Amino acid sequence: MISNQDPLQRIAFSPWLAILLTGASLFLLAMAVVNGLAYWLEEARELLFLLPLWLGGAGWLAYLVLTLPRQLSVKNELLTLRWWWRVRTIAVAEITNVRHSRSHLTIYTADKGYRCSFLSPNAAVHLLSWLEQQVPVAAAARLTNQEQPLPITMTPRLTAPLITGIMALIFAGVGGFLLWMAWQEGSRGDSATNPLAVGAFGLLLVALAVLFFYMLLDGYIWRITFDTEAITLRHTLFTERHDAKLVTKLDLINEAREVKGFVHQIYKLRLSLVDGTELDIAPNLPSFPMDYAGAVEARLLADLQAQLEKAYMPVVTTDLEPTAFTDAHWGTPQAAYQWQIRPFDLTVTRLDYGEHHAAASTVHILVGHAEAGAMRFRTTNGETCISSNGHYVVIYDNTLLVAFNLANGRIYHRTSRRDWIYYRLEIVDEQLVIEESKRTDRQQREKRSPISLETPTSALRRGFGSAEGGDFPSAYG
Repeated sequence: MISNQDPLQRIAFSPWLAILLTGASLFLLAMAVVNGLAYWLEEARELLFLLPLWLGGAGWLAYLVLTLPRQLSVKNELLTLRWWWRVRTIAVAEITNVRHSRSHLTIYTADKGYRCSFLSPNAAVHLLSWLEQQVPVAAAARLTNQEQPLPITMTPRLTAPLITGIMALIFAGVGGFLLWMAWQEGSRGDSATNPLAVGAFGLLLVALAVLFFYMLLDGYIWRITFDTEAITLRHTLFTERHDAKLVTKLDLINEAREVKGFVHQIYKLRLSLVDGTELDIAPNLPSFPMDYAGAVEARLLADLQAQLEKAYMPVVTTDLEPTAFTDAHWGTPQAAYQWQIRPFDLTVTRLDYGEHHAAASTVHILVGHAEAGAMRFRTTNGETCISSNGHYVVIYDNTLLVAFNLANGRIYHRTSRRDWIYYRLEIVDEQLVIEESKRTDRQQREKRSPISLETPTSALRRGFGSAEGGDFPSAYG
């Protein structure tokens, strides 16, 4: 919520667009008057069909000018909206919703809506982002959208495929007509034109039509669906499916493309799969520069990334109810924390049973698989670190670490140096970074050289080491 001491928060827009739109609206209105006079005074009935076009264009531009914002500001819990012809002030607490629709943005109270319109969708998104920083309802609405569960279905805009299809039909029609005309004139032999040249140009147009039809059939994706099991991309002639459990990374990619001297920002959501495949999600590509709104795409894909991170990331962490792990032999833990490693259908669960001595807690770590069952490792103050892609799991206590390479199924171990104990371990890419502390002086710490988990050297040995039976050296009782 905005405090009374907050300075004035303001966003303003250039007046030139309003001036140009007003001039254009007046011009179209003048053309409508001239058209009407020509019809009534000169009886130019062939111009009558233009009258609705002039009036419609003038009316649309006039509506745009009336709803084009000049400035929005927030101070002392009040939002002031200034258009070019009017001003409204509403309390921030009275705002019930903020709705965005490409080039339009509407702010709702309980009994009224206030519309802001733009020529550019990017400007509408810019205003929406500003409102999310000032109005709690707008920020909450975006968070709610990002937390929507699967499935998610995305349908791209039809502008680009529609234009591509129209161009293909035009090229095919004109090219076919030229080929027919060249054949007719060549058959008669009395043509003033060169049938070969006409036929060659017709063939070129038909070839372009084939190219555009190929782009329409192969290049465009009509629907993208994300569900718990798969990612489905529906092309014109085939369907592409990817296993959702194989997703290991989500990156929002920004590329700069130059078209006729203008630089356009292109956005993609790149999904990295466990087998090395990279799947780029760009629902409105390919597209035409005048139809592609970079800020809209960036926002759309950022929200999608937030949704998919909760559903698809290879390692998902969860706090669990300890009573779910009550065991007749071990009792009920005081805390339970679980990592789900989706690519390998594996769970790693840390169960803390509380202290058996001062600052020494009994910790069991369960490594479980749906089909292979579970392994229980008993430790004192044991910890776990897992790589972001889920390929590597390391369990360790003060003196022993056990590393799992889940991709190839190999297991390695390493004991700490004499008079040193493990203080902290972390996995960076495919490297295991170990920080040790002196046994007799915990403040004296030292980082060891990183150890490769993909191609281990002699620093790691095969097997579980002394934890073969599940008990780490620190296990109590």
